[in-house]
Amino acid sequence: MSLSKHALSLVLYLCASFLRSGLHVDGSEEPKAYIVHVKGPEKMDFDVADQWSEWYSSLLESAATPLGLESEEGDPRSRLIYSYRNVMTGFAARLTPREVEAMSTMDWFLHAYPSRVYRLKTTHTPEFLGLRLGVWNESNMGEGIIIGLLDTGVTPGHPSYDDHGMPPPPAKWKGRCDLKASACNNKLIGARSFINHDGRDRRSTGTPVDEEGHGTHTSSTAAGAFVKRANVNGFAPGVAAGMAPRAHIAAYKVCDEIACMGHDMLAAMDAAVDDGVDVLSFSISADPIPFHSDPIAQGTFNAIGKGVFISCSAGNEGPDPGSVNNDAPWVLTVGASTTDRLFLASVKLGNGRKLYGESLHRPRSFNPKMLPLVYPGFVTAKDGAYMCINGTLDGVDVRGKLVLCQLGVIDSVQMSEVVKKAGGAGMIVMNYPVDGYTIIADDHVLPTSMVPYAYGLEIQAYINSTSTPIANIIYHAKEVSNWEAKVEAQGVKKYKALRDFKKGLARLRHNSLAFGYDLAMSRAKYDHPDIELPENPIDKRPTNDEVMISSSDIVD
Repeated sequence: MSLSKHALSLVLYLCASFLRSGLHVDGSEEPKAYIVHVKGPEKMDFDVADQWSEWYSSLLESAATPLGLESEEGDPRSRLIYSYRNVMTGFAARLTPREVEAMSTMDWFLHAYPSRVYRLKTTHTPEFLGLRLGVWNESNMGEGIIIGLLDTGVTPGHPSYDDHGMPPPPAKWKGRCDLKASACNNKLIGARSFINHDGRDRRSTGTPVDEEGHGTHTSSTAAGAFVKRANVNGFAPGVAAGMAPRAHIAAYKVCDEIACMGHDMLAAMDAAVDDGVDVLSFSISADPIPFHSDPIAQGTFNAIGKGVFISCSAGNEGPDPGSVNNDAPWVLTVGASTTDRLFLASVKLGNGRKLYGESLHRPRSFNPKMLPLVYPGFVTAKDGAYMCINGTLDGVDVRGKLVLCQLGVIDSVQMSEVVKKAGGAGMIVMNYPVDGYTIIADDHVLPTSMVPYAYGLEIQAYINSTSTPIANIIYHAKEVSNWEAKVEAQGVKKYKALRDFKKGLARLRHNSLAFGYDLAMSRAKYDHPDIELPENPIDKRPTNDEVMISSSDIVD
């Protein structure tokens, strides 16, 4: 391979050298995963992955004596975790900071840094977007396109992966399916796992089965097949579909319940380029750092040079300036916007005020009469009582009452479990101040309404204004799909994106918004006959669908 083929990659590091050293070390002497960039071989042309792996191993071996590299197996080559050849020239290896510092003196060394930890961050939507009127027809719904998704894997047998009417994958496809033969088809054409967090196993370990649900949700949003009679607790009924329902899906599992590691993600990207994907999409991110130390920025930079389109989520943070993640100018960073859908569960106070709220929970029977209303933050001095944290409601009389809780340490579903355990009849959740009038409709374990923070303050003021505060939750029969109705209910005229980018370079890039709130999305279902899955102790709902908020898992 000639040096010119690596010129594009070297631009990053030449620029970065003016900013800081090409070496990142810390004080710990425990071996951990490092990503090492090296100079490309000038007079060798490697065609297969094994040749690259052998060359990188020889570099480690050549460094063994001067650096004192040793391993549990006595072979320095066993330190190698991954060999990269498409998204970067380099490798991942288990090294100590002292070894990395010494390695920087080798003539083949360019740059090294520790592997980072990353985190995971519909029925009506196609109609709302008008896809059936133009884009779907013009694009043939994505037919012939292979979308690679880096996430938590997939749920075999899910209806979103049905291949009825799907053509075979394009001839360029070279990937594989590490599920049972019955799990993959012309829709789900590939599934592999790249989980090797500590770098002690040189193989890509684990199964590509989704045990978290996030990967099933993102892949079905991007390219899920048409699913008839989809609904969530009776809401959003209709035919669900991804944004490119005739595209092929290739799943690369890089995250589990622990984390998503940068060296695993690079290995998956490297394989995806080899496999022949057209698009790489992932809703994984971490706090922004300089591009020369960001494996995702570097990997996507080189993947684009191989002709792969990159779509990343902007993250779930904000609205503070600089809270956008995946902000490299060579990728499409997609933020979350809202649709015209509401799952109304209004709060009516004893003074006659009716306040906007939302909830997915629909009890079969709920007493329509007004109930006593209590805010634990006014009743007890226990830390966390106002957030309804487990154990803080002991000694607070909530039995048969509506309980006002403020979102904080635990999520609203966990709050509802605490309130129910304490004997509460229902719950009102006041949202975070920074979220304004944006509400996450969730499926709680007892009657609940989530209200904007401003309305929560109004409810608190009402409680203080009377000796006998009362309230009730008014459920609406179905979701509202009307923009004017949503604006009227929320009391706002428009939404403003307050996010900004930390780096001036990011202003030269393409950005997009996609709908990420109150979408009916596929969820993992643990009952596939061909796959043994661990029991999910929390989520045993029978439906294949749920409503979720995301930072936009749509492939634009």
